[in-house]
Amino acid sequence: MCCFCWTVARTIQNSIYRSAGFVLFATPFAVTMESVAIHLQMKLIDMQCNIDLKTKFTEVVIVKFYEQHVPTNQFPGLMHQA
Repeated sequence: MCCFCWTVARTIQNSIYRSAGFVLFATPFAVTMESVAIHLQMKLIDMQCNIDLKTKFTEVVIVKFYEQHVPTNQFPGLMHQA
């Protein structure tokens, strides 16, 4: 593969990866398990089942939600993704 083609392919792949990460960050309670990396699925299920977190997500700005309400020690993979 030519250098230019490889660069374009890599850029597209990175964009898809970032897009999936953004969707997880922006809508953690609406995203489906199939669209999330396997290593994040169990923690995402835990988060989606947490009624307190779901309520806080609707009450505060998204940045404050992750800064103040999501325990880093409970959801390290998701917090890294965010």
